[in-house]
Amino acid sequence: MPIPQTVKMKIPIVVLALITVSCNEPEAGRVDSPTESGDTASVRNPVSVPEDEGSYIQKHFREIRGEEYIGTRTLNEHLADPNIPALFKEIFQVKKELNDGDDNNSVTDSLFSPDEMRHPFYFVLATRCMWYADGAFAEPFYVGISSWIRQHPAAFMRYFRQEKVLTDA
Repeated sequence: MPIPQTVKMKIPIVVLALITVSCNEPEAGRVDSPTESGDTASVRNPVSVPEDEGSYIQKHFREIRGEEYIGTRTLNEHLADPNIPALFKEIFQVKKELNDGDDNNSVTDSLFSPDEMRHPFYFVLATRCMWYADGAFAEPFYVGISSWIRQHPAAFMRYFRQEKVLTDA
C-alpha cells in the first residue's frame, strides 16, 4: 500500500522537530566525567543528574524494565542475546558514554539491519540515544536516523504506534 504524499511530507517535519528539541536541551543534564585519557569530557547521562536539579531529561526519561517487551522479546532477552553487540547493551544500560567515535555511529547503522527479531531493540536504542546525543556525535547520528526514516517511513510510524516502551504507557 503506497504511503500518501501528505504523510511523506510530514515525516521530515517530525524529524526536524525531534532534532530541534534534542539540540535545545537545557545544560542541566551535563556532567563532567574523566575519559580514558584522563581528560574531562562533557556528557549527558540521565543517571548522573542530581535529583534536586530536576532536569528535563531526568523528569521525562523513561526507564525500561527488564520484563517489558521490545518487539517480540523482553528487554532481558535482548540484553542476553549474544548476537546484539556488547556496545549496544552498554549504551542502552547507560554504562557507556556516547561520543563521536566510529563505534557509536554503529547505532544508526543498526537501523538498516534486516534482522526483524532484533530491529525493535535497535530502534529503541536509537531513540534513547537521542536523549543525550550532542556535540560531534549528534550530527552523523541524526543524519543516519533521518536517512533511515526517509527510506522506512511506515516502519518508523509503526514503531511509535505499537511499541509500548515508546509511548506514555
